[in-house]
Amino acid sequence: MQPYILAPIDGTESADEWVRMGMDAHARGQLGEAQAKYCRALKLNPRHPLANIYLAIVFASSDGFLNEAVLTAEKAALLDGEHWLVSTNCALICLEAGRMDEAIEEAERGVKLAPAGIAGNPARMVLAMVVASAGSPERAVAVY
Repeated sequence: MQPYILAPIDGTESADEWVRMGMDAHARGQLGEAQAKYCRALKLNPRHPLANIYLAIVFASSDGFLNEAVLTAEKAALLDGEHWLVSTNCALICLEAGRMDEAIEEAERGVKLAPAGIAGNPARMVLAMVVASAGSPERAVAVY
């Protein structure tokens, strides 16, 4: 299982609050509860990209739901392909599904979109992991 990246959300909409509650449940390992809360957020705002990507992470973390994870991650990328968390987590899900070209593309996009000075630079770490998994350890070292 990949170490997916969860981060705080700005805003006060009720969909955002459901996503926050889903993130809390997810952090406690309560995937069923997290899924329900992300789904509630999506009922309030079906185009909420972080609710979609976090739901995709729940699917990817659940046995037998990798296909749903990929489809939900692709939906999140279509909704907001300009958010580094969406691209970075989409890369991890594509990596887990063995879709290396897409994983590399999303990881590279995540690095370009990640804010400067972010602690630990998780987008760059994900790109290094993806390219190493694709058989390019030298590039992984250079990227990270």
